[in-house]
Amino acid sequence: GSLERNFLSLLTDTPGGVYKLCWCPNHGLSPCDRASEFSVDAGSLIVKGPNAQVSTLCAAGQPCTLGPWEGTGFSLLDKVAAVRDAYECMEADADPLVAYGQYKDVACNVELLVCQASISGVESQHGGRFKICYCVSYIDLDSALDDIPCTEKSEFTAWAGMLEIRGPLGAQDFPCFVGIDCTISIEGFLLDGQDKIKLVKYTDPCNTQPVAGVPAQEMLIAEGLSAQTNTISPHPDSNNNSKTFSLGGITISGDYKVCYCSSVLSCVNPYDYGGVAGIVQVSGANSDMVYVCRRGSACTILLEGWRLGPKDRLKIISEGGDCASDAPAYGFGFNPAWVHDEVTHYTDAMNTTSINEFRVGIAAVGTQEDGCSPDDTTCGYFLCYCPGVGDCSTDDQYTHRAGALRVTESIRGIALDFDFPITSYALGIHVDCAYPGGIIRCVAKDGAATDWGLYPDSSFFATGPTATDLGWGSSAEEAEAGNNLVTLHLTEFVSAGQLLRVWCYLSDSPVFVYPSDLDGVELEVPQGMKKPRVTYLQQRGWSGGLFTVTIQDLVVPTVSSQALSDIKVITSMSTLGCEGLAYHMEDGVMDMQHME
Repeated sequence: GSLERNFLSLLTDTPGGVYKLCWCPNHGLSPCDRASEFSVDAGSLIVKGPNAQVSTLCAAGQPCTLGPWEGTGFSLLDKVAAVRDAYECMEADADPLVAYGQYKDVACNVELLVCQASISGVESQHGGRFKICYCVSYIDLDSALDDIPCTEKSEFTAWAGMLEIRGPLGAQDFPCFVGIDCTISIEGFLLDGQDKIKLVKYTDPCNTQPVAGVPAQEMLIAEGLSAQTNTISPHPDSNNNSKTFSLGGITISGDYKVCYCSSVLSCVNPYDYGGVAGIVQVSGANSDMVYVCRRGSACTILLEGWRLGPKDRLKIISEGGDCASDAPAYGFGFNPAWVHDEVTHYTDAMNTTSINEFRVGIAAVGTQEDGCSPDDTTCGYFLCYCPGVGDCSTDDQYTHRAGALRVTESIRGIALDFDFPITSYALGIHVDCAYPGGIIRCVAKDGAATDWGLYPDSSFFATGPTATDLGWGSSAEEAEAGNNLVTLHLTEFVSAGQLLRVWCYLSDSPVFVYPSDLDGVELEVPQGMKKPRVTYLQQRGWSGGLFTVTIQDLVVPTVSSQALSDIKVITSMSTLGCEGLAYHMEDGVMDMQHME
């Protein structure tokens, strides 16, 4: 027979290779404490893995080769993991800052004696010091959840070297505010005074041009030396674990990616900026918004912005003013105004797109809108914003524009509707409303409203057409913000080219009639309108006589013909008197009816 002895499991960090096993036959004659006593060749021990450690130094954001390693027992199923230096192999899993925490495959020569791994530029965006842990297609039978090698941290047994990435550690957030000087300190590994950064839009790759709106990136433009934005250098110091960069007062709110270039590169090629230091989060109001309030009514501004805060403040100044020096404008109950209830409302899961509600009281003074497009932020009151990092007690703390405020009447304009099908008894007009709600009511005259007194008043609309009115109309439904169609029903026939004067008001804002003067909005009756004419025979009448009545130039809708029963003719040619008679066609027989 034969004898066997189990020396139990052997946990070793010995480099890979083939080792001779030497046995000391201990029969009580030798303590086996000297090398010479291990005299028996007991076979060989094959340790799979790299024969020696190979360390690698890379620049953040650049492709990087790990290895190559010479070794024993390599296979194409091997993988490597980058573990943060503070941990040992098998103790911690792959760090998410390198290759997103994934295990990386190896590539080997044909003989499987030399292997290496690699990470791409997007997998090396963050600096730091990491252990390279190697798995030689090993399956941990004690804890493996499957029979696939190199799928758990305990299977990466060999320390194959160090990976050092020069650049920012990443994952930093830098809060800043529109118009306030912003300085950031970037933490990293082996940073240098010749390193550079650039800010790009958060959703853009780092190889794009530095974004505009960052003063430090517009220095060459300001000095007339370039038409393009520039990169930014750090403050000079000897600290290689942190670098400080001054950005200036960024003028546009939003999130910006900080792209980093290590000085081992030229920092001229846009692809040198592969390291990502973090995100500059610039809080501020949107500057391209136009808000509308009703004159004489309570004004609430739902102000939109990026990462707004509950301590922010809003100041309203006159059109064309300077936010940093102008005092609040007259005509509002609360100006400046604080965020209502100190609550910011967010419209996305990341709490970035936000709305602050400001209640500024009664808006007493209107704004001029002639020649202003709906999205023109240079028209109307200027809205000035103070980020809530200070007490907002002085004008210079209002760092940026938050758009414009129009304080307008309920109706902003009246124009002829040229698409309206003209008839002898109706015209179409467009009525532009500042906000929705209420029924539009309009009246037309052939001249100034001298019968109204000193100014237009909606009470004149309540009594029905008067002798000086040419037409009346109202919207069929509640008004919408923007253009609304209104039909003017004529009370007298009009001719093409005739000038009409029109006034309108909104039922839920009866105090204001547009326009506010007695001249009204002048509209010219469009071409195609005709004034109907009536001719009749006989010229003289008698009892039992027959008459032929011809109506000419009557403009009716093209989709239907006018029935004779819809025509009334008032005449004084009757033996019954001169008060007026109406003639109707009923069953082909002309009947006379007394006109009341």
